[in-house]
Amino acid sequence: MKVKLKDLLPNPYRAELGPLNDRQVHSIVESCQMSCFGVDHQFDVRKASGGKYEMVHGHHTYAALVMAYGLEHEVNIAIKDYTDRQMFQEMCRENLTKHNDALTDKRIIIAAKKWLERFPNELATSRQGKRTDLGENHVSAEQVQSFLSRNRYTVSIETVRKHLLIETKLAPDLKAKVAEDALPFKTAEKLCGFDHEEQRDLVKALNSSPELRVTDQGKVLRRYNDASAGQKEAVRKGQVDIAAVGMVADETMSKKDKARGLTLDDVLNDISKDLNHATILLTDSLVDNIQHASPDKRERFEIMLGSFLNRLKEIRHRLGLQPVDQEVAREAVVL
Repeated sequence: MKVKLKDLLPNPYRAELGPLNDRQVHSIVESCQMSCFGVDHQFDVRKASGGKYEMVHGHHTYAALVMAYGLEHEVNIAIKDYTDRQMFQEMCRENLTKHNDALTDKRIIIAAKKWLERFPNELATSRQGKRTDLGENHVSAEQVQSFLSRNRYTVSIETVRKHLLIETKLAPDLKAKVAEDALPFKTAEKLCGFDHEEQRDLVKALNSSPELRVTDQGKVLRRYNDASAGQKEAVRKGQVDIAAVGMVADETMSKKDKARGLTLDDVLNDISKDLNHATILLTDSLVDNIQHASPDKRERFEIMLGSFLNRLKEIRHRLGLQPVDQEVAREAVVL
């Protein structure tokens, strides 16, 4: 059966999953333009009043088809005799199988939890599991998983637990940062073990660390958790770089150095020799050569050198070193 796009209505529970992803809609529009995608598309629907039909899912595709072909465009429909529960459940399941980002998955899982809290008689009975303190109605991760799972697709219980953990334990302002992609999902998960005020202090510490990469944040938070009360306080006050907390000297050595049987003193000695060699190059032949380089190469070198010198200042400051005596520095270079 064919109907016009203007006769299709959204799933009455679509708002539970948040706004449509504009990038996803425009990607589908491009597919329409390149391969005539959607010319004969089919939507699963249920009957509504006034000759209209409510879509079960496919809202991004619907928005793209309207943009590409207009509301008068005709599509195929498959009419389902769905209850409200099935309309909501199938919409959630379909979106979970689309390999969405973590934020979209979180919205779906939280929406399912709220649905089960609203209609406790629909709690899954097949997997009661352990009840956890995840809401006043104590809807467990196992129950949410069972509600969202079906024969051909099962959402991971760990995924459900992580999303529920962030929803219930993360400070509201930090949850907003996760929604804005300003706070990595994995970092948000690790922060849930701290109270809200400490979470905010730790995010500031992570953002201000010059040594930290996003991929290191989980490891750093684990070290912070094992640190002494004094170290934690220093981090929260901005007195110590969080990346340095809990670092063992042996961890700064590479696997290659360890395999060679070197000690940390050996490594530091090698670094000193390398720095000495680099200093000689910078103050001798390299300086002469750079004078004759092309303007763009010279400009690039000056930028890199400036960045290198600024980095050295940061290291000296973090180590608490005193200003260098110029005469001692000259003697060290000669040696």
